Amino acid sequence: MSFECLRHDNREWGRRRPGLAMQVHRECHPDTCETKAAAWKVLVDAGKIVPDSGRSRA
Repeated sequence: MSFECLRHDNREWGRRRPGLAMQVHRECHPDTCETKAAAWKVLVDAGKIVPDSGRSRA
């Protein structure tokens, strides 16, 4: 069994499985977790997440 999804530096997995990456890394902040940052960018670029300009990224 592979635990690559738990790593915080796995940008490629975050890009391939952005929805799951956001769930697995829900406690992480995109400024400190590369996996969540990659997933966040994919979802924003796809229009699935619309950042709130009045708040910081979650």
